[in-house]
Amino acid sequence: MWWVPWILSTGLLGGAIIVSYSIVLLNSFGDFPVPQPVTGNYLESPYWLGLHKNSTAAIAVFQVFGAIGYVVWQWSLVAERPTRGLLADTRWLLFANALFLLPSVLWPFAAHKLLQDETSLLWAILSSSCLWLAAIGLLMLIGGTFEDNRESPQALVGLLFTSTVVVVADGAGWSALAIYRAVHHLVT
Repeated sequence: MWWVPWILSTGLLGGAIIVSYSIVLLNSFGDFPVPQPVTGNYLESPYWLGLHKNSTAAIAVFQVFGAIGYVVWQWSLVAERPTRGLLADTRWLLFANALFLLPSVLWPFAAHKLLQDETSLLWAILSSSCLWLAAIGLLMLIGGTFEDNRESPQALVGLLFTSTVVVVADGAGWSALAIYRAVHHLVT
């Protein structure tokens, strides 16, 4: 029954991500308006920070594969407990997963603050920090998955899809764009 705290923590934090994104990005209760016009089109959301629609469409494809990959990875862990490496210790598994998911809960709130003042280098760094922490957590999960060295590659491939979004698109790309825009606005 080692997986009970794993499933509970992932379920709670995963649910919290859905709730936080719904509250902030969809402005479900009207408390999180953004200064830019909102078209209702995900690919044109102000949270993309002006990234070209063709690029957001490409990233959205990776987001779908990343989400599926994370679920496949989760399923493989429940089906077969890790036996060696970082993930074999349930405490490290829970920590790394929480380090990935908890900042993801906080990111929409920090990103909303950035959209209120896109010249704020502080909010650009704080919102990017959420993504960087999530990336570190995911990198720990990837490292642990490599260490476990399973015969079946589904878990590893699943996390590699997820990392394309979390580490590359968000942790590097979105963060670079947010900081660039803040610095650019401060200079002009």
